[in-house]
Amino acid sequence: MVNPEGADKRKVNFEEEGPKGKGFVEGIDGYVFARPADNTYNITIYTDNSVLVMYVNDVCCYTNRIYNMAKNCWSINSYGGEVNVSNLSVSTTK
Repeated sequence: MVNPEGADKRKVNFEEEGPKGKGFVEGIDGYVFARPADNTYNITIYTDNSVLVMYVNDVCCYTNRIYNMAKNCWSINSYGGEVNVSNLSVSTTK
């Protein structure tokens, strides 16, 4: 999730949903980066089903271990806005 941090800054945060409800993942901090002038976010995600590495516009890199990642649903959310996804590519290696 990309949160506004003022007019020109954004922050990446991860949320989880479970028996206790939905909210930020405890103990995980987000990192602030400049908001793109065109408000377009180019996101690349790599995973080996236990570690996630996410790049945002080649200026922000976020790495995290997520247990049971393959058994949980993923989503991209917008609170009070709109999400348009284009040029989506999914690939795997053996």
